[in-house]
Amino acid sequence: MASWETSDPAVFIDEAHRRGVVLVIVAWQDEWGQVPDQAAVEYRHLRLVALVAYAAGTVLRCTAGDSDRATLVARLRSAGFTVEERARNLVR
Repeated sequence: MASWETSDPAVFIDEAHRRGVVLVIVAWQDEWGQVPDQAAVEYRHLRLVALVAYAAGTVLRCTAGDSDRATLVARLRSAGFTVEERARNLVR
């Protein structure tokens, strides 16, 4: 499956509209854990948000970092998307 990626939510929204996406998944993590993509092991409070959508065999992804999840969800809904939130917390 092909993939397309950005770190800018506005670019993601434009691309999702262009490709006719209806559903956007907001995958979030809000807990203590190991910081991803670090050369050394570092643990701290993580607040990570990613937007994911599927369009005609392509996965669209936006790594929105520590953006406010509620604000992103509201922005996506106001842009006309159906939004599904999925927790990625490892500790339950």
